[in-house]
Amino acid sequence: QTVRIEFIKTGPIIEAGTIAPRVIARATSVSETDSTLMVIHMDAPWQLTLLRPTCEVTTPNITVDLGQISMADFDATGQTRPIDFGINLDCIGGTDTTNVHVTLTDANNPSNTTSQLSLAPGSEAQGIALEVNNRNGLVTFGPDLSGIGNPGQWLDGAAAAGNYSIPLSVNYVRRPGPIKGGTANSGVTYT
Repeated sequence: QTVRIEFIKTGPIIEAGTIAPRVIARATSVSETDSTLMVIHMDAPWQLTLLRPTCEVTTPNITVDLGQISMADFDATGQTRPIDFGINLDCIGGTDTTNVHVTLTDANNPSNTTSQLSLAPGSEAQGIALEVNNRNGLVTFGPDLSGIGNPGQWLDGAAAAGNYSIPLSVNYVRRPGPIKGGTANSGVTYT
């Protein structure tokens, strides 16, 4: 009989290694006249090699202070000077690279799929929003989902074992209509 064996990832894979010989499965085949016991075992150790590293976020919480701004700080396009920040990863294992896909989600409005981040409840300012840029340009927000191909998701690059940084910047942007000063806070989650 042909037997197919699959490896299923059940948690973080930290390093390659060897799986010692062992019994993999036992089965009994029963017919009207007899029964057969089948034992599937490994004849030799299996050597597992990791091709892609696994990455863990080393900056789970990031605070970005945009400082105090005035109307004069908005340029002709209605934007303020961007402030840089980044999401840092520590990638381990593997001999190749792994693609880093990122989704930013509006913490105050998770269904927001625009490029403007809404202000948090309790913010006093009106007539402004925030925009986030990645290395490719303006970020469109998307739902907080894992997996490839989510709305708003982008491929940031390929990470090898070691440190990897996802460079971002944030700025205020004017919205149509009147503007009012005051506190202007917001937040994103990232996947």
